[in-house]
Amino acid sequence: MNVTALFDVLLQLSAICNTFDGIESEACRKQYKSLCTESPMTLMKMVDSGYRLPTGIMSGNILDFGNFDQCMSLHEEEPVHVYGKYCLSKVSYPPLTVLTALCIPDQCTIPDLNDVLNDTGVSLTSISCQDSGIKEEWTTGDWVMIGFFCFVALVIVASTIYDIVIYNFDRYPYHDSLIVFSMFTNFNKLTKITKNPEHMHCLDGIRAISMAWVIAGHRYASFGSPLVPIHNRVDAEEWLNSTQSFYIQGARVSVDTFFFLSAFLVSYLFFKGLKKNPLTIKKVPLFYLHRLLRIFPAMAVVYFVHLTIFKHFNSGPLWPEMFDFLQKSCVKHWWSFFLYVQNYVNFEDMCIIPTWYLSADMQMFLISPFILIPLGYLYEKKGKWFTYICLAVLVVFTIVVPLLANIYRDNIKFNEYETHARISVYMIGICFGFYLFDTDKKKLKIDTSTNVFIWALMLFLMTLIIVEYPSIYSVPIDIFNFDLFVSFTRPIWCFGLCWIIHSCITGSGGFVNWILSKPLWQILARLSYSMYLLHMTVQMISSGAIQNATHFSDYNTMYLWCGDFMFTVLASIFWVLAFESPMIGIEKLIFGKGKPKQRLENQ
Repeated sequence: MNVTALFDVLLQLSAICNTFDGIESEACRKQYKSLCTESPMTLMKMVDSGYRLPTGIMSGNILDFGNFDQCMSLHEEEPVHVYGKYCLSKVSYPPLTVLTALCIPDQCTIPDLNDVLNDTGVSLTSISCQDSGIKEEWTTGDWVMIGFFCFVALVIVASTIYDIVIYNFDRYPYHDSLIVFSMFTNFNKLTKITKNPEHMHCLDGIRAISMAWVIAGHRYASFGSPLVPIHNRVDAEEWLNSTQSFYIQGARVSVDTFFFLSAFLVSYLFFKGLKKNPLTIKKVPLFYLHRLLRIFPAMAVVYFVHLTIFKHFNSGPLWPEMFDFLQKSCVKHWWSFFLYVQNYVNFEDMCIIPTWYLSADMQMFLISPFILIPLGYLYEKKGKWFTYICLAVLVVFTIVVPLLANIYRDNIKFNEYETHARISVYMIGICFGFYLFDTDKKKLKIDTSTNVFIWALMLFLMTLIIVEYPSIYSVPIDIFNFDLFVSFTRPIWCFGLCWIIHSCITGSGGFVNWILSKPLWQILARLSYSMYLLHMTVQMISSGAIQNATHFSDYNTMYLWCGDFMFTVLASIFWVLAFESPMIGIEKLIFGKGKPKQRLENQ
């Protein structure tokens, strides 16, 4: 039996003292001889750090990480200098292959161990090795990044001290730029709860809940990776493909929610500013610059952190592989990352995978002026009904044309991240922005029974969409059914959002509005962009340091999600205070939007 053969081979390797003479490498033989004769306890720890089959092979687990920390702590000076080397290795005895940990002397390699496995039919292949005697070097890029963070920290400290001093003396700053980086002012902005009636409070709740949903979806998705050791992998895969996982598989609609909200706000603010400060073709470059100044710096810092100091954040059996994978894609595709096109150019090998959303959103934002400016002209010259007709035609067009393009595509790889498949979501957001502007947020004149019926219908359709996601994403994906499903369900989801937001804003939201308008959501909504940038980093730090197989269950995964969420919030607070808020302040100073700082009582 294959399992028995592998077990016998691992026993043979653990009894290396009887067979090390067969190793060709003299340096390796010398180290093994010294361990066998002079340091048997160190050799015992070395063997105890690996050389075992994974538990739960029949349940789908083919990984065993041994004892990483013990192997990396091994060190002998006399009579021969020996360090422990931790190797994650593929052990193959066709047709069975498992991944197991082997702890060997630092002068040895996995091919050396193959020398003592002649005629066994088993082969060893090294996936990655970490030598405890070789410390991770700090490169020039690492030190530059450390220097950058130190500089930002010094600027924040200086700006904060100055801000606190003038606050205590009840003075205004000499210039607003001196407190742009003040943690005192920026933290007050972050945590300030606004009661402005013009503020659409329900949007904060929708944004914050959607962000939490995204984090949960990515945490569950990590258990689908073959490199994450799970005792009951078969059970995990069955659960992820079952209807029971609808509330996780359905998290994909939360991204459509972000697209919709982005378009809605752009559209609403555009039409609201038609009379006082209309957007014209000449102002389009500044329109783009505003967006770049607000979102680009925080994203760029995340990129350079992943490329440099990220490798020093943790350690573990999978850590080198994870960092290499991340670094290679980011180095190779840096240009598509910064040009916001990687969701088309390299969608199968993306740098920081969640940023595909930023690429798609930026692409739709770039075309938005060429939709909004003509619509604004039509609204002023032809009236609102003609504008509504044009918007309806655009919505139908953005649903039907991408659907037909995807259905009749030939020899084009399946791409879930393509922008044109979500342009209908963006278009509906633009329509809704115009509708709220045109109606001035007036309440619909409908009776209670009709209101209840529409609420029930929308909630039913939105729930049905979420419940159906596991069947659509079951492997292998039926591309035709997938295209058909998302082309119509995404707009339906957005129509449901339109109803929820309109009801909440116009006073018909009831309990839903009470939930979505809670003050806490305002803070989380302000953190949402940084949370989206950082949540995958937080999860990778956790997953890359896993050293033992875990048991998949709904409870265990939700427990991990809670940790992901809290650490993401903490990291995002720093990111907002260090990069987002200062850039918003700088942008206002550049474009002359800054106002003298007033000392509010709540500060």
